[in-house]
Amino acid sequence: MSLQVLFPYVLALLINDNNEVLLGRRINAEWFSNHYGLLGGKIENNESAKQALARELFEEIGITINEHDAQFAHVMHFYGIDQTPCIALFFVIHSWRGEIENKELHKNAALEWFPLDTLPATMIPRHAKALTLLAEKILYSEDSW
Repeated sequence: MSLQVLFPYVLALLINDNNEVLLGRRINAEWFSNHYGLLGGKIENNESAKQALARELFEEIGITINEHDAQFAHVMHFYGIDQTPCIALFFVIHSWRGEIENKELHKNAALEWFPLDTLPATMIPRHAKALTLLAEKILYSEDSW
C-alpha cells in the first residue's frame, strides 16, 4: 500500500464592510483563464496554512493580515489537472492592513468586489461551489474535474 501525497492550497474569502467578496479575473492560466476566482495559492514547505495565506495575499494584492483574523471556513478535497489529489483550505478574512493593489498583473486581469449572493457567471466552478457550501455552513466537500 502506498501513501498518497496531497497538494495543499489556501484560498481567501476577503469580505468587505458591504458583505462583498474580492475575486480576481484570471489570465494566462492553465485552467479557467478569464474566469473569476478566490485569491490564494499553494502551501510551501515549512509553512503553516495561515502563513501561506498571509504570504500569498501580500504577494498578490499587497495586504498584510493577522493570522488570527483568518477564520477557517471550509476544506475541499479534489483532483487537479493531472488527477493529482489536492486539498484546499478556505479562510474568511474581514480585516487587513494596507491598500489592495493588483501586484500580479500577469495572473489577474482585474480585482473586483462581488456581493456574496451575486457571483459572476464566469467563476471557477470549484470556488463557486465552495462559496455556496460556506453559506450553508458545510465544512467539508469533495470535487473532481
